[in-house]
Amino acid sequence: MRWPQLAPQLAAAWYVTYLLCLWDVESLVLIVPPGGETLALRIFNLLHYGHNTQVNALCLLLLLLAILRCSCGDAGNAFVLF
Repeated sequence: MRWPQLAPQLAAAWYVTYLLCLWDVESLVLIVPPGGETLALRIFNLLHYGHNTQVNALCLLLLLLAILRCSCGDAGNAFVLF
């Protein structure tokens, strides 16, 4: 049974991938369908047009999503990224 030994490393790898996908805008701009928009792309567009107060609020929401996902892991088994 190797799963208990690999679980923390797999969880850390999944979380890093989640964070990279959450903040990725450059490749998303190329493949987003018309009418579809993620939160990161919305922040990018609002920042481009100078809506700073909305950008601040959405960045805070995106940061909370990243932290919330990290803290929603198994309560008894906290994992370390490194």
